[in-house]
This record gives sequence, structure tokens and C-alpha cells, in this order.
Amino acid sequence: MKTIVRMVDVPINDWNNQTKGTVTLEISDGEFVLLLGPNGSGKSYLLNLMAALRVPRVGEVFLEGKRLTKMSERQKRAWRAGLGLIPSDPVLLNGYTVLEGLVLTAQLLGKSAADAKRNALESASLCGLDPYLNARAESLSVGVKKRVVIARSLVNQPRLILADSPLEGLDDQAQEEFLYICTKLSQVGYPIVMTSSYMLPFEIAALRCVELSGEKR
Repeated sequence: MKTIVRMVDVPINDWNNQTKGTVTLEISDGEFVLLLGPNGSGKSYLLNLMAALRVPRVGEVFLEGKRLTKMSERQKRAWRAGLGLIPSDPVLLNGYTVLEGLVLTAQLLGKSAADAKRNALESASLCGLDPYLNARAESLSVGVKKRVVIARSLVNQPRLILADSPLEGLDDQAQEEFLYICTKLSQVGYPIVMTSSYMLPFEIAALRCVELSGEKR
């Protein structure tokens, strides 16, 4: 499998800027990885490194083989353009249907009208959104909105999906649906990195959990 992200001895600091440990990990195509740790443990910092929004003070980060500290700003922007981002808060465009919102996102990312609609329909189908294509964003439940956010992250066929605490605010059923979709996406080749401050309530066979102390399980 192709290695998408490699981190070597990247330090993690607490709120007092004291080093708590280091992280060394690799993320490859088709992997579903959970970064687990309490608030302030460095989860968002690691995602920012993977998104080329920050550079490590110590240690090394490689993005598809390129050393992050040696990448130009243009290379970093190109890298970020190929990411799928899932924020914790599922903000959608009110007044637009699910399909319209996905098509608009794809067009804003430079897709032609035909490609935008095709990618939008494929992404929606992967996320189980076919029954909601003509529903307006404001009418959706929080769980379905979160699925729309996943679909939105797919319209540019990303090289890596980053999900920052995406389970917050979801009930058990919606969490299970979200994790099922992520598992399905990893099985078709999408690498996914997700953060959480608590252990998941479900056993996910495809999931690799990395605790920020460096211990893996």
C-alpha cells in the first residue's frame, strides 16, 4: 500500500507546552486511523501537520514522500487542495438541496458541471444519501447532515480524509452510521484519520487506534 503520511518522533505538548511524548506513525491507502486522546493532547496539532497548516518544531513529517519542512507554500496549497475535510460542526448551505450543495462544492473546486454532478451523485451514494438528494439542508437531522459533510469531503476524490472530532453531538445510532460509512470508504481505498477524546462505543474491526502517548492498539 502507498504511504500517504509518515511521522517520525513528532513531539506532543500539553497545555503548559511541556512535552508529553512523541508520535511515530504511518498512514497508508485504505487505512482508517483513530487518534485518541483528551482535550489538549495534540490531536488537532497532528491533523494540522497532516494538512500542511503547520510544520513540526522537532521530528519529521512526510506527505506522500515529501518532507513537510522542505515543501514550498505552493506545494502545501496543492496538498491541501487534495484533502477531504470533515469538521466537528456539520455546517451546510441552507436553502440548497443536498445534491445542489454537493454539486456547488465540486464546481468551486474546479470541476466542470458534468463532472461536478457525477462526483456529487457518486459521493452521495457512498454515504447512503440517495433518499435525501432533494431534501433541503435545514430539514435534515444532525446525523444526516454529518453524512452530507462526509459526501462533501469526497467530491474532489481526496488523497486523504481528515475528520476532527466528527462524532461530537451524535447519538449512538448516528455514530454507528458515521463509522460504518468511514469503514466502507476505507475499504474502497480512502485513507481516513479521525480524532476523538473518548474511546468509541463500538468495536470497529477496520479501525487502528493510536493513543497520543505513542502507544498503539
